[in-house]
Amino acid sequence: MLFMVLFSQLALAGTVTRSFSSLVVNPDNSITSKLIINVSAGDRIYSIEEIIPIGFTVINAGGGTLDTRYNIIRWFVTNANDIEYSYIITTLTTGSYEFHGNYMFGNDSTVSTIAGNKTITIVTTSTTTTTTKPGQGGGYGRGGKFDGKKGKQTESSALALSTLNAPSTGKEEITKTEKKEENQIPISGAIVAGTERGYRTLSLVLLIFILAFLFYKEVYDRIH
Repeated sequence: MLFMVLFSQLALAGTVTRSFSSLVVNPDNSITSKLIINVSAGDRIYSIEEIIPIGFTVINAGGGTLDTRYNIIRWFVTNANDIEYSYIITTLTTGSYEFHGNYMFGNDSTVSTIAGNKTITIVTTSTTTTTTKPGQGGGYGRGGKFDGKKGKQTESSALALSTLNAPSTGKEEITKTEKKEENQIPISGAIVAGTERGYRTLSLVLLIFILAFLFYKEVYDRIH
């Protein structure tokens, strides 16, 4: 009877949604990721795992516990309320990175995937402009000289003048902004898809049985 009451609330599931302060950033710039937790009626306990791609450094775990072995931030809450967690990360490596995360509320029977934004692109942007100015004084071009007494240009100034008078090729010595985007997926996907995903799934499944037992015990104590 008590288990029927417990599992009748499974349809009332809470949600976790992710958003980033920016989807395209330069290397070494800090990025704030926000997890928005919406708790449903009856939910008092939840567990969240946010998997940070390899190559990122966690500056602030946003109140969670950082597992440095696998670059995972975990939250486990026993007094659930609507709340937002903001963690801060950075990286020096360019490329596109996918974030993965899972969560489970006390009334859930399965593990759910964090919704919202999941991809960040790290790019390097640089602009270089080169211009050539005529030399100052009596010469033409940089380094050109004019012999006022002889009324003619020296060899170096004549070369500079011929260069200036040459027909334009329509090409400017301007290097336009280059964006280097390497569409690479970090190797953390292999870790997530392998042994660690099995480990996390098992731990969360065990958690729901523990929660069920605690809920049953609490109801039993109230009755007796």
